[in-house]
Amino acid sequence: MVAMGKKNIILHVGLPKTGTTFIQERVFPFLEDTYLLFGGIHLKGTPFEKYGIKVWKNSIHSLNPSVYTKEIETAKNWTHSLKEKNFILSAEGINGIDCSDKSIERIKLFGDLLGENAKVFLVVRKQDFWLQSMYNQQIIKDKIKLFVKINQYVGWKSSSYNTNGEINVYDLDWKKIALAYYKYFGKDNVLVMPYEFFKENPEEFLKRFFEFSGIKPFYLENYEYINKKAKEIQRITLLHFYYKFLSLIKNKTIIEKIFKNDKGLRNLLDSIGLNINYKNEYLCENQRNILMNIHKESNKELEHVIGFNLKQYGYY
Repeated sequence: MVAMGKKNIILHVGLPKTGTTFIQERVFPFLEDTYLLFGGIHLKGTPFEKYGIKVWKNSIHSLNPSVYTKEIETAKNWTHSLKEKNFILSAEGINGIDCSDKSIERIKLFGDLLGENAKVFLVVRKQDFWLQSMYNQQIIKDKIKLFVKINQYVGWKSSSYNTNGEINVYDLDWKKIALAYYKYFGKDNVLVMPYEFFKENPEEFLKRFFEFSGIKPFYLENYEYINKKAKEIQRITLLHFYYKFLSLIKNKTIIEKIFKNDKGLRNLLDSIGLNINYKNEYLCENQRNILMNIHKESNKELEHVIGFNLKQYGYY
């Protein structure tokens, strides 16, 4: 990996559902002498968008760094050109939402992209609450998939977990992902903290981040964390499926013509639907206990790896 000079580079990698949006919107934008990039539309038009797209497209075929040499060089030159001293790339989906081998390989690719002097900020969360929160976000709130019950999502059948769920619960090994970042960025360049500590003492949480990152501190007047719960009753209309169909059309000109002439159709489709009741879609106590037992030993080791008392938060 090639060092990126005196630029202070911070890679904030989530995990998802660990206060990432709060930090992105309430803290990072107000940091002095800092250029912020975070996922989605904010990456558009930057070399990081092209790099990210290529990584995800090729991840099922090849994660060989040599495939991305041109994109890496372009991104590094672009980062060097920024006038700000600090550069934060906040992208919670960099390593996916698990610790599979493919996710770990993506970590290496971003190590090559940002250089050996980059610092990594990772927040973990107790697996059972993290998994429930992911289900609430992906299935209930964002409607990424419809009619997926919690047992199908987590791969629960009879009295045990299998690997056929939307998420493989055996891949929720936060120690594995922390050690991967240590390997590719160096332990001194990686800060890992539990989300529960953020909720318990947000000011101390941020203080440790600022000490680690070398960025001038910024603290909020209050830390009321608004985390809207997904509604248990969700209405799904035919308009949802219509938009899914339109997303398959790649020609933007055709899409624009459709939108100019289909307002009446969209209103009609939005009036026809049904309610989906997610009232009982929660992990039961037995499922939580079994999940946490799967990761009990790894979480014990994680505690020593990151230097946090995780037992007090119920990790084991």
